This record gives sequence, C-alpha cells and structure tokens, in this order.
Amino acid sequence: YPDSILFNREDLYKYYSFLINFYIKFLIKRNIFSSKNIKVLYTYSRLKEKTS
Repeated sequence: YPDSILFNREDLYKYYSFLINFYIKFLIKRNIFSSKNIKVLYTYSRLKEKTS
C-alpha cells in the first residue's frame, strides 16, 4: 500500500490513473455503467485535460 505523502504529484497521478484504468476495464468487461460510473469517467477525463 503506497503512502501518498511519499509520492510526488506525477507518481500520484500515474498511480491513480492506473487504478482508474483498471476500474474502467473491469466495468467494460461486465458492461456495468451506472450514472455513478459515468461520473467517475467524466471526472477522470477532466483530470486528464488539466494535466496534459
């Protein structure tokens, strides 16, 4: 379990993007898309826009 304090911002972003990508793949595999999941996807895409 990584300690977020030890992470710099870039590492933290990579760690979270990995988790979110994993989560999205898991959802797509099962075709589960509720409004909550869409909100997560939307937030993630906004986050990507800010960092790029």
